[in-house]
Amino acid sequence: MDIEVWNSKVDFLAVVNECFSEAERSYWQALPDNKKQAVFYRFWTRKESFAKAVGSGITLGVAQVITSLNGTACFVSIPVSYGSACDWTVVDLDVGQGITGALTVDVRYKAQGEILKVNSLSLESSGLKP
Repeated sequence: MDIEVWNSKVDFLAVVNECFSEAERSYWQALPDNKKQAVFYRFWTRKESFAKAVGSGITLGVAQVITSLNGTACFVSIPVSYGSACDWTVVDLDVGQGITGALTVDVRYKAQGEILKVNSLSLESSGLKP
């Protein structure tokens, strides 16, 4: 899981160029300026939550972790050493204004004999929001 508080001092372009795939980079660059920060953090938290889920941190090369550009959150591609993108579920967390989060789960793990399914999570609806 990764949760980020938006920080406008981040050099978004440098991070995008280093850590986003070509498709993600093109999509982000084509956005109007008032949408770029939100989309940056959406992509970033998905990538970082995956890196944390596999225990490697961002050193795994998060540009290889490619997420859906719009619509339902999912991984389009991941490094081959971590299985198939369909082995993983990513959920965008509704944390609040100016805060973005994502949760990544390896769906190959079983919980009480059933495949773990994660569809959506809102901290507010779960009672976790302060």
